[in-house]
Amino acid sequence: PNDVHIELPLKLIKAQKFTNPLEIVNRLRTSKEEKETKSSIDELLNEASYNIDMFDLEEAEKIYKQITHDYPNDYRGWLGLVDILIEKEISENDKRYQRWIDKAIELADTEAKANIIKKYKKENSNEIKLEKEIKLDEQKKPKELEIKQTEKNESKKLESKDDALYKIKSQFLNNKTLGKYPQTQITDSTLINTLKTINNTNKLGYIEYNGKEYKVYKSDYYLVEPIKWKILEQNNNTYKLVSDVILDQSVFYEDWQNNRTINNNKIYPNNYEYSNIRAWLNGYDGSSYKVNNYTGKGFIDIAFTEEERKLINKTLVGNYASTTASETNNYACNNTLDKVYLLSYQDVTDKYFTTANERQTKVTDYAKAKGVYENSNRYGIFWLRSPHDYYSYYAYYVSSYSNVYSHDCDYSDTGARPALEITIK
Repeated sequence: PNDVHIELPLKLIKAQKFTNPLEIVNRLRTSKEEKETKSSIDELLNEASYNIDMFDLEEAEKIYKQITHDYPNDYRGWLGLVDILIEKEISENDKRYQRWIDKAIELADTEAKANIIKKYKKENSNEIKLEKEIKLDEQKKPKELEIKQTEKNESKKLESKDDALYKIKSQFLNNKTLGKYPQTQITDSTLINTLKTINNTNKLGYIEYNGKEYKVYKSDYYLVEPIKWKILEQNNNTYKLVSDVILDQSVFYEDWQNNRTINNNKIYPNNYEYSNIRAWLNGYDGSSYKVNNYTGKGFIDIAFTEEERKLINKTLVGNYASTTASETNNYACNNTLDKVYLLSYQDVTDKYFTTANERQTKVTDYAKAKGVYENSNRYGIFWLRSPHDYYSYYAYYVSSYSNVYSHDCDYSDTGARPALEITIK
């Protein structure tokens, strides 16, 4: 080519078995590009490693994602994402864990593949975790261990088979149910006529009859039934759950046109921290940030007894931009500490649900009566906690056909599918 001047000894050409000068030039160019690529990857890997050392896991995760996007055939990017999961102490049951490990093994050479299998299967086994826990226990003072053992013994004495807490735990382990909520509409005319004659209700507003409870809504009656849960993740005795069906209706925020000012900060309608639905789920008094006061009448108050609420952990809910559809989302709000929360965009597209069938869920008769949309197959739509990255008044939801879309925060046809975390000891 005219733009290339090259002088090579004839013996080099013969040694490389090249007879065409253009082929030599292309080989040199390819070699140069490979060196530049290797350098770029190494720089990114070093930068990610530095961020991990500085405890900036979010920045490190972004870099590893960039590597998997720009250099998808390099196993080190996929392995880096696995390391982030480990640093964040995310369970091996997370679907991404095994998927990324398998990807790294597929791309690695023979030596690297053997090291990956040896390292990650060993370091993340329950046996190794148990060994680490034992070592930590051995470092504790004998007095502390004695106190801890005494507390365990006392706890076991309290939890006999007659205890309410024992029954609650057994019911979850056997049936995956916890709490209760109005669900199925009563259609038996005889039963309806009987219920109409009962004027008294319990503290939750339910009619009690023949050992069952019923909720009246717009002259119709709904059977109060155990809430069935889907296990998203299990780590020893701790379970991350989401309701198996859409249980109720709620707006995300009641006025899509209303921007609020709280603590001198502009709060947009799709801000989950200051939303109606978060306050309702947890029974918070939202009057300070211009939503309703749900004290004593939120979902957590109605659905669970006092003993059941003791099993529900306070969860640090990540609301950072990477849990939304865009890692540069300017509408991402602060993280929150809640007992009940909504799933995120990331949860339903990558972390827990990766297929349409996994995302779709049915609507109870009660939720439908409250206004939740239902398609001809009885699948409904439910809110996610993630804000849209362009429209300040849009929040994401899962459609009745399993797609993930966004719409106005005050839509009244969108349901609630609560998520929570419990520990069963």
